[in-house]
Amino acid sequence: MVARLKKGEMVPKDQLRKRFDRAMVKKFGVLKTPYSFWPPDKKINPSAKELLWAAIILEDKGDFRLTEGIIAAEVLEKQKAAGQYILQSDISQASKKITAACLDELLALAPSDDFRKILADKISTLLGA
Repeated sequence: MVARLKKGEMVPKDQLRKRFDRAMVKKFGVLKTPYSFWPPDKKINPSAKELLWAAIILEDKGDFRLTEGIIAAEVLEKQKAAGQYILQSDISQASKKITAACLDELLALAPSDDFRKILADKISTLLGA
């Protein structure tokens, strides 16, 4: 998906949907295990950032929000593993910051202004702007 985005191409939604659904099952399995056992291998533990990007391409607001929740869960688990307990509002703020950075990174992948506009429109639609 990332390689195609860098070329200014969209992954066909039917192909992406199947891959996305499988990746979400894997991600939920990883989230159910203690943080110290989370594998770094993307084939086992898909990147939340790339799941967010896929939800945007799929134009699925529910999956977009679900992936934002995954990002928040990752923030919480990383903080707990480090022995730091943070307030819910701080988790929310941190996950919003990470989500915004992921969106910026997606737009930066676009090889042209026209493709960047297409992605920006998809993001705006999902954010309700």
